[in-house]
Amino acid sequence: MACEMCTDPDGNPCFPDYGPVPHTCFYKIPGAAIGQSVTLPRDQWPENFQEDPEVPGCGTYWCSHCGEGKPEAA
Repeated sequence: MACEMCTDPDGNPCFPDYGPVPHTCFYKIPGAAIGQSVTLPRDQWPENFQEDPEVPGCGTYWCSHCGEGKPEAA
């Protein structure tokens, strides 16, 4: 069940969230253009992320406080 930390103002849970692996956004890289983000090394990925084995480069994030949205295999 979603906790206070992962619930939006309307009471809807914000997790699970599916998206790109942890990365440095292009706007934080001097001279970079849209799409030039840099993937972080795996040892810097947060514990609340699991890469999708069928779609490398994407994965599921879950609440780091209560675990809401954590895939069963994680």
